[in-house]
Amino acid sequence: MIRMGRKIIVALLLTWSVIAQAMTPDLKAKVLADVSDVINKKAFVPGLDMDAWTRHVAKHQAELDAAETVDAYTKALNRACREFGVSHLSVRTPAQEKRRSTRQAAGFGIRVTDGEHVLHVVEVNPNGPSVGKGLDAGDEIILVDGRVPDEIEDLQGEVGSKSILKVRKGDGGVVELELERKTFSLDRPDTLTWIDPESAVLRINTFMQGYKRDAITKLCEEAARAKYLILDLRGNGGGQVSNLRHLLGHFLPANTTIGAFIGKNVVNNFREAGQGDGNDPIAVAKWSPRKFRTDNAQSPVITGRVGVLIDRGSASASEITSAALREMLDAPLVGTKTAGAVLASTYEKIEGGFSVQYPASDYVTGKGIRLEKNPLKPDLEIATESRPASRGTASRPRVLVATTPAQDPMVRKALELIRTREPHPDVLVAASRPAREGAGPDAPRDGGTAPATRPRRTGRTPTSRPTRGRGD
Repeated sequence: MIRMGRKIIVALLLTWSVIAQAMTPDLKAKVLADVSDVINKKAFVPGLDMDAWTRHVAKHQAELDAAETVDAYTKALNRACREFGVSHLSVRTPAQEKRRSTRQAAGFGIRVTDGEHVLHVVEVNPNGPSVGKGLDAGDEIILVDGRVPDEIEDLQGEVGSKSILKVRKGDGGVVELELERKTFSLDRPDTLTWIDPESAVLRINTFMQGYKRDAITKLCEEAARAKYLILDLRGNGGGQVSNLRHLLGHFLPANTTIGAFIGKNVVNNFREAGQGDGNDPIAVAKWSPRKFRTDNAQSPVITGRVGVLIDRGSASASEITSAALREMLDAPLVGTKTAGAVLASTYEKIEGGFSVQYPASDYVTGKGIRLEKNPLKPDLEIATESRPASRGTASRPRVLVATTPAQDPMVRKALELIRTREPHPDVLVAASRPAREGAGPDAPRDGGTAPATRPRRTGRTPTSRPTRGRGD
């Protein structure tokens, strides 16, 4: 349920491969015609005139005409999509579309944030080609093939191609690394890590097709023994609404109202009822009888205090999940602002094996907050720390990074917060939640006292990425 432009700032930099295939004028015309047809006829955002796309893309016609390869043409089209001003609008090449369906990516396998003439490495994907090559979370990329990087796209390149990166390490030293772009799997294990006998971290990497319901249910059943639970959604770009609904069903009572999706039919009904022009999704959501709720057949198991870790890579389904837990359980959010990209979307295949992702509805939380272009702000912001100055320069901020959950500064701060902060959950939700059973990783299911034991790390489950309906 989510794909974002680079100014969402954090992108899972699993860089797309450059396809050397030429784009003929005829193929260009057909692809652009198909993209425009989908946007004009099927895309929907309340209050946005989709007919404006035709005028908007005309401003990029010279760049589109100059593009000679599939990759260059797709980049030009996506630049136009980003500047159109909504999330979940993008075009994929045939190769990218194939990787989306097979849960693969291509590139260096790193997640970065773009700073001022620098790229901050937030994470090195354990499945990616950069593992063990000298690039670590917390490093800063200051040159790419001798050029100062201004945007995430500066790391893109053809599969099999190499680049020389000049990297500033955590101690201030600078090294040069030669890295090769390769194809790798996006599937990663979700985990439950015990910090101590009463505190745990549940890491959910994605809500996409690789979200493993049975395995996540087992993790949640074990997490139910925690008195304090941190849900880690950092870097989780979203996915299927059915999957976020499944996860929330472990936290919230059955049939709990979470929010409302505002699609074209709902807006048309709003207008026909004489309620207004339908351009205000918050007003439509308040009026609409069609609410988004937790599963009415699923019972919650998580009963301890909850906190949620977020960052700019937390988007779409992750933002809906975070907002629901904050509104319903008074769960504090810790980290940095989210992406603010929460439009339900879907994909459609078009000419030449390309595909286009487009938004089909908006979303408003149960408390009446529109999340699109309105990032969730953390209750406790933990973004950067000072890095020692070097070579006569002033101290530079650097992104906080994790080694293990127990050493992660965001985890530590989040646990401190939920241990000392008395939550005030929604009254109806609080009345419907079951009493908490025993605590700790080895607490018996009947609620008995947990024996003294070393905290252990458990539950490693393959995972994937999210969408509403089919969107991501």
